[in-house]
Amino acid sequence: MAADAGGRITKQQHASLMKGVEMADPISCVISPQGKVLAVWSSASPDEHAKRTLAAVETWRGAKAP
Repeated sequence: MAADAGGRITKQQHASLMKGVEMADPISCVISPQGKVLAVWSSASPDEHAKRTLAAVETWRGAKAP
């Protein structure tokens, strides 16, 4: 999770909520060290992003267990 204080990433990824608005559409991605996208979602709730991120990482870690 990271903040985009200057809006640089928002602009690069065309992720603003509306054209001309400097606020990003809240999107979270979980990507494995190998570059595989494990989860992607959009929600206005920061709590939901944190819960889903943790769940995706835990699922990935569980799948890696011997």
